[in-house]
Amino acid sequence: MILLKRIYIIYGLLCFVATIASASAGGRMVEQDTDRDGRVDQIAHLNDSDDLVLLEIDTDRDGRMDTRQHYQKGDGVRIERDTVGDGAFDILTRWKKGVPVSREEDTDHDGQMDRFTEFDDRGRPVLMRESGGPAGGPVRISRFKNGTLVTVEEIFPDRSVLTRFREDQPEIQEVDEDRDGRPERTIVFDQGAIQKETFDTNRDNRPDTWRYYEAGLLTRIEQDRDHDGTADAERIYRDGSLVRSNLDEDGDGYFETTVREDHSASGRVMEMTDSQGRLLERREYADEVMRKKEVFDAGAGLAVLVEEYGPEGRIILSREAENGSTGLNLTWRYDADESAVLAEKDTDGDGRIDLWHHYEDGRIIRVEEDRNRDGRPDLWEYYNSDQSVVRREKDLDFDGTADIQERF
Repeated sequence: MILLKRIYIIYGLLCFVATIASASAGGRMVEQDTDRDGRVDQIAHLNDSDDLVLLEIDTDRDGRMDTRQHYQKGDGVRIERDTVGDGAFDILTRWKKGVPVSREEDTDHDGQMDRFTEFDDRGRPVLMRESGGPAGGPVRISRFKNGTLVTVEEIFPDRSVLTRFREDQPEIQEVDEDRDGRPERTIVFDQGAIQKETFDTNRDNRPDTWRYYEAGLLTRIEQDRDHDGTADAERIYRDGSLVRSNLDEDGDGYFETTVREDHSASGRVMEMTDSQGRLLERREYADEVMRKKEVFDAGAGLAVLVEEYGPEGRIILSREAENGSTGLNLTWRYDADESAVLAEKDTDGDGRIDLWHHYEDGRIIRVEEDRNRDGRPDLWEYYNSDQSVVRREKDLDFDGTADIQERF
């Protein structure tokens, strides 16, 4: 038995060999216990010239050789590794003059190599190709420049995704949804966080939808719904929730319809404006039911009609500006069938009701008037089914009680 003392420089490892014991005649195979724990953790295979041609290593000290390093004329040319201890080598690296040339890996340990890497003359990765594997995942091709990742292309059966990187962070991503060579979706990143998305929804090679982000949260969406090159719809988000939508309904370049979302009240507000941005109509919704509608005089900026609705969407009250009034001087009240039951009017614009019309089954049955403006009616007229006056009562001393009654 020959006792030797050597130091082997292994590619990727620097191994100090304390004792080497020859295990075969001629010294062609040498078993080594590098950590002196009483167990062999390296086996060196030597040729007739005593040159190292193969080194087997037990890197995890489990009693099984999991790494094999092949040599030619003293240079490492190939390293095989079993990283999971199943007896199959799942990483194969080829070397030339101390620099890796290529690497093959079985990442899912199914016995088939599925990742292939090529290196430049300085040992830096140039190209990495990953197959989809039996699960049907995408083929992934990564390209590097000076060892730094620059692009990743993912090829699916029905689409492809190309991502460009800058300083190891994604910069631009292009998605070709039908693999026709023209991306329908483009994503722009800022320091790794999504900043903007553009979409070509009708595949005419022009973007028609734009999404904007801040700190990874969606802040705005613009759409060109008629594909004329100009955005005609806009949605505004706050903290990731929709707060306002703007629409250009007639294609004149102005947003005349605005919908505001009130998330605290579980409702939303829709506003329609003219080309000068003046308010024309406002609608308020709760639980997707319109609860209030306002119509405005754009020039004066005043409401000329206000309608209020119940939880089921039935109108219960309306107020309107009658005969050019600057205020809402006529109020209508409705029953559960949305039939008018009472009309209240401020005839002199002093802010107080002085005329009441009562209805039943859609017909007027009584009219009351406050002639002295004390807030109480002092004239009553009663109508028959033909809408003709049949009785009139007057309170002459304004004490709330009729003093005169006339019949017709």
